[in-house]
Amino acid sequence: MVDILNKWKDNIEKSKLKSKSYQKTVKSVSNFFIDFFAIKEGSKYNRFEDINRTFFDEYTNYCIETLKYSNDTIKKHIYTFKTFLRWALDNKYHSTAITNYVPKMAVGRHDIIYLTEEEVLALWNFNEFEYEIYDGENYIENKNHKDYTSEYVVNRRDAVKGVMGGSTTKLLTNYELVRDMFIFACVSGLRYSDVVNLKCNCIEDNNTYISIVPQKTQKSGIRVNIPMGAEKDNIMRRIFWKYVSGKNDNQYVFPRTKFDNPYPNQKINVILKDITKIEKLAKQLSRKVSVQLISGDSIKKGTEEKKAISEVLSFHAARRTYATRAMKIIGDADQIMKVTGHLSKRVFSRYVGVNKNSLSKMQKLWNENSLKELSEEEYEKLTKDEKIQFLLDKKVNGEITETNFKLKISQLI
Repeated sequence: MVDILNKWKDNIEKSKLKSKSYQKTVKSVSNFFIDFFAIKEGSKYNRFEDINRTFFDEYTNYCIETLKYSNDTIKKHIYTFKTFLRWALDNKYHSTAITNYVPKMAVGRHDIIYLTEEEVLALWNFNEFEYEIYDGENYIENKNHKDYTSEYVVNRRDAVKGVMGGSTTKLLTNYELVRDMFIFACVSGLRYSDVVNLKCNCIEDNNTYISIVPQKTQKSGIRVNIPMGAEKDNIMRRIFWKYVSGKNDNQYVFPRTKFDNPYPNQKINVILKDITKIEKLAKQLSRKVSVQLISGDSIKKGTEEKKAISEVLSFHAARRTYATRAMKIIGDADQIMKVTGHLSKRVFSRYVGVNKNSLSKMQKLWNENSLKELSEEEYEKLTKDEKIQFLLDKKVNGEITETNFKLKISQLI
C-alpha cells in the first residue's frame, strides 16, 4: 500500500500538468497517511482490500485526537486520499468500491472572510509605511513616513526614459509591497500564485485587460481576461503601473526575493497580520467574524469566540473580497466566473462572454470613488448638476435600479 501511495505521490510531483499548490497538498496528505499506516503496521490496512469505512473512521479519530485537526481539514485529507484510490483503481492495483465513500462530518459556523469596501479603502489609503506617496500625478517623498518595519525590497526595472535616464531601482518597505499585492488581488480576483507570477506582458487590448491562464488551472488552458478601468482613481491600474513602469515584458510585475523566487504565501500572511496590528488600521479592521471550527463533535479549541477581521486576515481573503463585491454590483455569477477563472460550470462558462454592460461595470468596480458611500447629508450639499452626475455614476455601476434612477432624476428636474 505505502509503496503504491509513494508511486502516486512521485507521479504527481513530476507531472507538468499539476499545479505546485496541488503537488504540495498531495505530498503533505500522503505523508500523513504514511505516518498513519506506520502506526497500524502489522495489524491491518496493508492491502487495498483492507480499506473500508472503519479505516476512514480510525483515520478521522487519529486526526482529531493526535493531530487536533478540524473536520474541514480531515475532509480534505480523505478526498485527496480518494483521488489516490481512484488512480490506483484505474491502474488496476485494486478493484474495490471504497472510492465511493463520502465522509459525513459536521462543520463549524464560520464566516466567509472578506473585506468590505470601507475596509479595502482603509488599507489602501494608509500610507505611513511608504517611502513615497502618490499626489495624483507623481510619486513624491512621504513626509509622514514612520518606521513600522526596517525591511525593504527592491523593485528592479530597466532605465526609465527621460533627460537623465532615470533610476533602475525603487525601494519599497515590505509592508508596502505586501499591502499592494493584497489590494491588487482584492481588485483583480487573482489567487496568490497568479499575483506573484504575473508578468508585465499580461496587459492586452490597449491596456484595458490583464489576460492570463491561472496557475492553478493550467491543465484546462482556459484564459481569464480581467477588465482594468481607465480612470485615474482605478486602484488596479494605479498598482499595476506603479510596479510595471520602466520594466520589460519578461519581468515580473511584483518584486521577488534575491534568489528570484516569489515571496512565500506564509511570509506574506505574517506580514499582512503585522500590518493590520498597526493601531490606526486595527481600529478600522475591528469587525468581528466567526471562525468556529468543529473537530469531531466538539468546537475546536481557540475557535469558540468571534475575532476581529484583522486577526484572521490572509491573502486568500482578497479573492473572496473581489467575488463578494462583484456579486453585489454585477450580480451575474457566470459573468464573474469568466473573470475569476472558477471552473465550476466550466463547460457552460466557456461559452458565456463578458457582455458590454457587465464589462463597463467591472472596469469601474474598483474605482476609489465608487467605493465611497455618500451620506444623505453629503448628498444634499451637492449642486443639482453634481447630484445628476452622482446618480448617473450609480446607474452605470449598477448601484441603483432604473426605476429609482428615473424617480430621483424627475425630482431634480
